[in-house]
Amino acid sequence: MYDALIDACTLQSSGVHVELTATRRTSLTRFTFPANTTLPRVVVDITNDGQQSGTEANFQVNPRTGRVSGTYFRPPTAYV
Repeated sequence: MYDALIDACTLQSSGVHVELTATRRTSLTRFTFPANTTLPRVVVDITNDGQQSGTEANFQVNPRTGRVSGTYFRPPTAYV
């Protein structure tokens, strides 16, 4: 059993509040943008993984809630 740890901070340059939690194979991140933000953006780099790139990365954004979810497959030999 893994305990999820929660960490949070507010980025001084943008005022974005970031909350993070993770276990061994999954994580959750929440970004809260300042109320006056007109074009919030999050960039996700799924290729920066020590040259153990996976395949079949898939991300969706719920247009109603703004929630981003996704999956990422890495061949079993990459876990060794």
